Amino acid sequence: MKSKLLRIVTELEQKTGIHADVYSVTGELLTERREKPTYEYVSHPFSEFKQGVYLDEENSLTYFLIGVVSETYVAVIMGANDTTRNYAIMLSALIENDLTVANDNLSRADGVKSILLGRMTRAQIDYLIARYQIPPVGIFVLAISCDKDVEAEVFNLLTHYSEYEQDSPIIMEEKTIAYVSFMLSDGDYQSALDLAEQLYATILQELGIKVNIGVGSMAKSLYDLASSYSQSLSALRMGIQTNSKTPIHSYKEYIMIRMIEDIPDEVLQQYLDVLLDSTAKDILSDAEMMNTAEEFLNNSLNISETSRHLYMHRNTLMYRLDKIERAMGLNIRRFSDAVTFRIIMVLYKHLHG
Repeated sequence: MKSKLLRIVTELEQKTGIHADVYSVTGELLTERREKPTYEYVSHPFSEFKQGVYLDEENSLTYFLIGVVSETYVAVIMGANDTTRNYAIMLSALIENDLTVANDNLSRADGVKSILLGRMTRAQIDYLIARYQIPPVGIFVLAISCDKDVEAEVFNLLTHYSEYEQDSPIIMEEKTIAYVSFMLSDGDYQSALDLAEQLYATILQELGIKVNIGVGSMAKSLYDLASSYSQSLSALRMGIQTNSKTPIHSYKEYIMIRMIEDIPDEVLQQYLDVLLDSTAKDILSDAEMMNTAEEFLNNSLNISETSRHLYMHRNTLMYRLDKIERAMGLNIRRFSDAVTFRIIMVLYKHLHG
């Protein structure tokens, strides 16, 4: 990498007349052309860089970041003003682009993984799109969690799952697989939740393995992929932490939980006191009744589906729903009451565990 950086920086200096020294984040000079660097490196926190640039007015130097797949470098040029800021932005983009083009060994999967982890610049993503002819369509990225000892089985199944060549599973951090799916079909629209349910059912049916799946928002292109994956991971982790009964966890649903966490507990308790009837706590503290209610909500208020999932007679389920209505004053067969009940469940679980 040192030789590539030195060659690129030297060529840019010849073309632009601007000399830059490039360092590792630990301060090692990577473009050594003489015994001493032109500019002495002084470490600055990345949080102080705005748009990847930091103006060190005291020493009249401009620092800028260069991101290359899994590495970040810091470059320095003379001056500390708006002009050198613009030069820094230009040089950063040129160096990143040249380094990306120089890295011909980067596979498509490795490139997408780097995007998911937020380690690729826009120029690098442009190169990846052109090199592998990745279509400009919406993309779903799901975070799938499974035990480490079955990860290989799940990954192998997902590799052969999709009918589209562009779709692919990618092994990420321990026990997590990202499934990247491109919306190429001209047929009926399929949401990310629909895809997650299909994947869960396929894995369970073919391998007998239960997984958890986090679902984020649709990424409009590869440039939004890291954000979508981050949402999927957040939903996955929050669902597991809250012991959710459903194996599929939507980020949009958990936004409500994040909002609740930002409100003081004493205020939330006041809201809960208003929402609860005197006999409601008996229901909320009854694990069997709460499991029934949550299963009913997860099955879109469908009596038959809930009965089948719980292996429960239809009349028994109806009796329990009636009991919830008498105790809480909410008929959760009705959508508006089901929404209120869901909010109460979240509030009660947050405040009382």
